[in-house]
Amino acid sequence: EYRKGIPCIVVANKIDLDMKVTKKSFNFAAKRNLPFYFVSASEGTNVVKVFNEAISLGHQYQKNPDSDDFLAEIMDLLHEDDEEALSPLSPGLEASSGTEAKGPRGQGVKGPRG
Repeated sequence: EYRKGIPCIVVANKIDLDMKVTKKSFNFAAKRNLPFYFVSASEGTNVVKVFNEAISLGHQYQKNPDSDDFLAEIMDLLHEDDEEALSPLSPGLEASSGTEAKGPRGQGVKGPRG
């Protein structure tokens, strides 16, 4: 089983060894409505095409993640944490010498360099 909504591509490699394989159909990709490519890494057949497709699907998913996807929820939470870490000091904290801040009761709060 694969995660619905996460971009997946099915790739059949080594077609240079037997081109007859390209005449076959593969039910796995068809059943799941997944993009399917025949490639030859040694000859470079369709390799760039597959990577371009993967990058395109990844960008599309990044812009419009599946709302039911747990990973998208985690990434949103991490992004919120990043924004909070980059924001100025919280009210009540005063910076002193760039390495230590004073909390509301005057206790030292270590900064990123301290």
